[in-house]
Amino acid sequence: MLSGGKISKYFKYAIGEIFLVVIGILIALQVSNWNERRKELLGIESLMDKFEYDLRLTIWNANHDINNSTEIDTLFKNVLNNEVSKKDYQNDPFLKQLSSWRFTLNPELNNMRKLIENEEILPTKYNTVIRRIIRLSFVIGREHDDMNVLKESSEIASEFYKYELLLGQKIRFFVFG
Repeated sequence: MLSGGKISKYFKYAIGEIFLVVIGILIALQVSNWNERRKELLGIESLMDKFEYDLRLTIWNANHDINNSTEIDTLFKNVLNNEVSKKDYQNDPFLKQLSSWRFTLNPELNNMRKLIENEEILPTKYNTVIRRIIRLSFVIGREHDDMNVLKESSEIASEFYKYELLLGQKIRFFVFG
């Protein structure tokens, strides 16, 4: 092998083999990176679908709470105007729960948070959407704080209302026997 220029042929062959192996490894890495990116994009699409579902569910729950709030508001007005009898309390399920009713809107935020956390890997086509989601998360944070204040106020009012009902019943019993 050492004679007659066969060494140069051997080195050329060895370098060619090394070059082919390196090219093969680079292609395999590229395919692997492409596959990982494809999986990331599928995960992001799935996350966007889940976020959309969460938004639709939150909207449905909000509409449900608004409808209940309208009915509860009417009942509160009737109670305050002394237009509700003891029989009404016994027969109407809303009246039975009136003193313990609370506004219950709790939007699902996990998928929104995941989208914000993955902002760096999102395709540029989602830039507008992610900016709006970030703005929405800020607003939801403020609304969540306001809802906590409303919930505390509602609980205080509920306890006061229960106390007033109980006190009113005791006074009526005491006065009228």
